[in-house]
Formats: sequence, C-alpha cells, structure tokens
Amino acid sequence: MGRLSGSISESSAEASERANANSDEIKLYMTTWCGYCRKARQLLEDLGSDFEELDVESDKDAAEEHWALTGGRGGVPVVTFGDNAILGFDAASIKEAADRQGNWPALRRQLESQ
Repeated sequence: MGRLSGSISESSAEASERANANSDEIKLYMTTWCGYCRKARQLLEDLGSDFEELDVESDKDAAEEHWALTGGRGGVPVVTFGDNAILGFDAASIKEAADRQGNWPALRRQLESQ
C-alpha cells in the first residue's frame, strides 16, 4: 500500500497534486466495465465512507490524476485516501486505510447503537 514513486512530468505532477489536494478525501478511480471497481465501490459504500467516484475513461482530469498516481502503469481500481493510494482491489488495505482515517461512519454508528 502507498503511493507509487517515480519520475513524473510537470503536468503529471500537477495532476498528482490535484489528486491529493485534500488529505481526508477518498477518491475511487474506476471504469464502468471493471468488476473490481464495482467491488471497491460496494466496499466503500458498505463502510459508509464518503468518496468521489472518478471514471478515468470519460473524465480527462481524472485520467491524468490516475496516470500520475500509477506512475503511468494504469490499471483500475485505484482508491486514494489523501496521499495514500491503493492500487487494485485489496479489501483488507481499503478497510485498514478507512480505519486509520476514521472513515467508517456507518459501521461506527451501527456498533454504537448495539
């Protein structure tokens, strides 16, 4: 888990800055046809996390951010928690990142009501 490093161009650096502008923000970089993207979306929804869903095929800015985050390797889904990027669908890493960020409001509410 963690953001990939590598040589990125000035425009990619700007895209990366946009991708990580808010350290508490969760973003899901995805495509409409990707089964693992749907699983990542469902997991984030089940956790009650507020997140922004970005289709890298139809949103040019999202595609540039995604390219910068993956070091040009591509692949979806990518879930970012601020400047921490999780490449691919890794449920345990997504849950761990959400937990570290304290971003499980729905689950927390459910546990508190028991």
